[in-house]
Amino acid sequence: MPEKKKTTEVKSLKKLAAQNAPLLLLEAALFTFAAILIFMRPIQTLALLTLMFGIVLLVFGLYQLLFGFFGKENAPHEKTLSLVFGVINIVLGLIFFLQPVSSMVALVYLFAILFLVKAIRTIVIAVDMMRSKSGHYAIDIVVALIMATIAVLALLFPAFGALTAMYFIGVTLALYAAADIYLYMELVQVKKVTK
Repeated sequence: MPEKKKTTEVKSLKKLAAQNAPLLLLEAALFTFAAILIFMRPIQTLALLTLMFGIVLLVFGLYQLLFGFFGKENAPHEKTLSLVFGVINIVLGLIFFLQPVSSMVALVYLFAILFLVKAIRTIVIAVDMMRSKSGHYAIDIVVALIMATIAVLALLFPAFGALTAMYFIGVTLALYAAADIYLYMELVQVKKVTK
């Protein structure tokens, strides 16, 4: 691999680590808390979960907007994507606050879509790690394939029943949190190796 291309990929991974690592830990903590609540009180947790997702979407949307406007070394397409995803997340967060009942019904689909996006993001990062010969990219790819399978199953079979869906969401949240923590550790390792 040419040295210039490897240097560009290392810079890309360092930037990715700086941009996403703190958010991954926050997301993992919130999702772990929600998973525990779901297993203890599934029905009562659904309303709380709707509010939590509204908060996460609002915070993530604001973060993306700030990164889009003020992020250093952003290429024009990165700024545009950050701004677009920021606005989308803010709108979705507001919908969760203003339409909680409809939002509860949509949670299963939201989880499936989030899991699919997370799987794609994990594959992209794994490919970057593979190219730069760092990290445990094979594990990342396996985790991403598991997440994608769960997402597709949730999209194909959403009518489980409220209780079953809540337990599915609890397991999904726990796996999502575990994937966030693992991805965070991978990004920290990449940051250490590339110093």
